[in-house]
Amino acid sequence: MAESRARVTGLRRVAAETLELTLVPLSPARFAFRAGQFVSLACGPDQAGKLQRRSYSLASPASSTDRATLLVKLVPDGHGSRYVAGLRPGDEVGFTGPMGFFVPALTHAGDVVFAVTGAGLAPVVPMLCELLARREPGRVVLHWGCRHEHELFYREWLEELATRTRLELTLHLSQPGPAWGGARGHINDAVVAEVGPGRDFFLCGGGEMVRDLTAALVAAGCDRKRQIHSEIFYPVRKVAT
Repeated sequence: MAESRARVTGLRRVAAETLELTLVPLSPARFAFRAGQFVSLACGPDQAGKLQRRSYSLASPASSTDRATLLVKLVPDGHGSRYVAGLRPGDEVGFTGPMGFFVPALTHAGDVVFAVTGAGLAPVVPMLCELLARREPGRVVLHWGCRHEHELFYREWLEELATRTRLELTLHLSQPGPAWGGARGHINDAVVAEVGPGRDFFLCGGGEMVRDLTAALVAAGCDRKRQIHSEIFYPVRKVAT
């Protein structure tokens, strides 16, 4: 796949461990992607001189072809994290894509339920923009879970969106502070409670969540192939034996 080029126009921290990278296209001259897709960003060579790439979901509306936003989870000692954190406005970056099949259907007659943890919100942002702009009868539901309140990003935008559209938003914290007034604990039970005919589920985040929630949804009667769509941001952690 041929490599595309873009210029950095903005870099800001939107949460304690999340950076927002804004790009404008150079070649080709416009971004063309489907909501939910990702790009493979060229992140410079490693110590052995081998070019490293990291995949980041496009977190801006697919209708905005003159710019694109990536959300980067800052991983301690992560090669991609160091590369992106070191970028400055005016720098050029290379990438391949967009690519990926974690995208909404062209029409949704029923409800769409998003189950997201952490930075897994990134591909869901353009999906929400697309779905909520459609004149469809179904509910659009988002259950987003993080450990701590300072890990939430785009919160004001999501809450405002929920006041003027058919978005039903629930924020979950598994390790909340005493002042937290939202949902407490993991998202799994709340998502399984949404099971019903004609509902599509989009799961995005950590491997354990996607694995466990997929199994729970299937056990509750969901068709794994037709109703459940998933994207794993962080693989299942291996347990030492």
